[in-house]
Amino acid sequence: MVDFSKRAVNVMVSPEQKTIYVASPLVGSVEKFKMFIMECIADSGPDLGKTSDNILFRYVLDVDKVPPIVPKENNSDYFNRLLSVTKPLDIHPTHIVSLRDAIHCMKHGIPLLSPDAERKYIRAGMNGEA
Repeated sequence: MVDFSKRAVNVMVSPEQKTIYVASPLVGSVEKFKMFIMECIADSGPDLGKTSDNILFRYVLDVDKVPPIVPKENNSDYFNRLLSVTKPLDIHPTHIVSLRDAIHCMKHGIPLLSPDAERKYIRAGMNGEA
């Protein structure tokens, strides 16, 4: 059964903590987060080797705590607004994924968010690449 009192917030953040992309689906399943990751990969451009160090986060929090996403406005500060809500409530992301790690998984057929996609395994594989 779906818990409509909770909402997921998926956000891609630059190393400078600038929000690049944010989405808050009505039903925020992990599958929706995987779709968010794939959208971020698709939007990163044709040269995946030059992908930035963006990080993708998935938070789940009470619907009334989710900061509003303003359509057609500059939401580059959204991550900081989200942190201003989550930090005092001691809410942590349910998932954190490096965009580069996600691209590595995609290139090598590793399912996103699977145990094989954990950072320690991905980094070992990346270090072994030419």
